[in-house]
Amino acid sequence: MHETTSRISIWWINQFALPPSQPGGGRHSQLAHALGNNGCDVTIVSSSLNYMTGEKLEALSNYAGNFIQIPIGWRGPAGIGKLFRMRAFGNKVSRGKWADNLHKPDIIIGSSPSLHAALGASKLALKLQVPFILEVRDIWPLSLVEVAGVSAKHPVVNHLYKLESAVVNRATRIISLLPNAGSYFSKLGVSESDIDWVPNGVEMNMFPDKEQKERKNIVVTYVGSLGPPNGVATILGAAKIIQTIAPEITFRIIGDGSSKEELTKYAVAQNIKTVTFEPAIPREQVPAELEKASILVANVPNHDLYKYGISLNKLYEYLASGKPIALGTSAADDPLTAAGVGPVVPPDDARKLADRIMTIASMTQKERQSLGEKGREFVQQNNTFEVLAKRILLSVQKAIQK
Repeated sequence: MHETTSRISIWWINQFALPPSQPGGGRHSQLAHALGNNGCDVTIVSSSLNYMTGEKLEALSNYAGNFIQIPIGWRGPAGIGKLFRMRAFGNKVSRGKWADNLHKPDIIIGSSPSLHAALGASKLALKLQVPFILEVRDIWPLSLVEVAGVSAKHPVVNHLYKLESAVVNRATRIISLLPNAGSYFSKLGVSESDIDWVPNGVEMNMFPDKEQKERKNIVVTYVGSLGPPNGVATILGAAKIIQTIAPEITFRIIGDGSSKEELTKYAVAQNIKTVTFEPAIPREQVPAELEKASILVANVPNHDLYKYGISLNKLYEYLASGKPIALGTSAADDPLTAAGVGPVVPPDDARKLADRIMTIASMTQKERQSLGEKGREFVQQNNTFEVLAKRILLSVQKAIQK
């Protein structure tokens, strides 16, 4: 490896990183670009497979640095296959052969939820004698237990808890997307002063500030994944209720995921005629679809895990669109409450969600626009990638100086 340059060199290891052109991608590429404008050279290291589609990604070299994809050949069945891919990726990261022609970094960031990838990143940092930052995007394996319903006594879960402890102990600092993660990691011996909160962000130039058009009929839109953690069944329940009192209000469900077939069958079985299901779209197409909506909707299922907070991409994009939002959640410090554009309603309660949608629908166009503009101003001040990059850079500087 070559010596470092005068700029801060960051290797950001995230097995599931995707470019913005792919559904589900964006955070790391956009932060890399913004960090590039702040004196950093960022190399993103990911798997060669799109974790959502299983398809091989095309090679990339942009976003203020390299986007390196490490090939993972073995696929296997869904559950065990995913675990073995994580292990294989983490092992390849730690060996570092993929980096033979790169400059030695000043710091390495390893990103969860793949603890194997984060462990591999920490081992490589130790080998190169550079600081290691753990980025926690999802608290694993706690999420597996509470959201996916895997037994806390399962051998894989026990293995992952051991990995979590090892990775946390190796980290100079922790960056978390969750506002209250400090209360979780303090139980693992981490000082809250060594934890930095950097939530998800949004690229505001993708969401031009437009005057909201008056629409003949109300359109309620959901954009995002369709899996058990996404709570879309509650949205369908709300649509069913609203169909009986305001059949002119329609719902668009845009996205793919493991529950899509089940949700589609449920809508048919319940004779919900006001809902349409549409395929997932790349992130650059999201603003145009949000622009067509009158109201945006989401439901975060009720789990104790969310006492540490949430940082859903879709909520920041919703806020940036300048549209009013109906949200069901019990999460601590949710973005809508922080932005002053609530109230939010209890999670998994179709009746309460329907009531909130009807309340927004009964507002005047001016009132809905005012609510949307307030949310947009909040993310403009707090959640642009330029703002978040400065918070990442501060964490990096603290780790380097420690």
